[in-house]
Amino acid sequence: MFGLFTPRWTRDEILFAVGLVALVLLAGAGGDTVRDALRFDREAIAAGQWWRLVTGNFVHLGAGHLWLDVTGLALLLLFFRDVFAP
Repeated sequence: MFGLFTPRWTRDEILFAVGLVALVLLAGAGGDTVRDALRFDREAIAAGQWWRLVTGNFVHLGAGHLWLDVTGLALLLLFFRDVFAP
């Protein structure tokens, strides 16, 4: 069922959730320099910067967008605990 109704979170599940949220917050706190280095850019990917396929999901358009995404991520981890278990 939903992860919300599972009695206890394991240590690994808590570390996974906190780590994922921390990664997103750190990418957002880096400012424009980090955002430009990690954002999705087709030309850069074609030139061999393949990590942008993954990191583009962790950088955001601004603080408002970042907090909405972190809230949504927390809700997904809460309600679908069984799906996102490490």
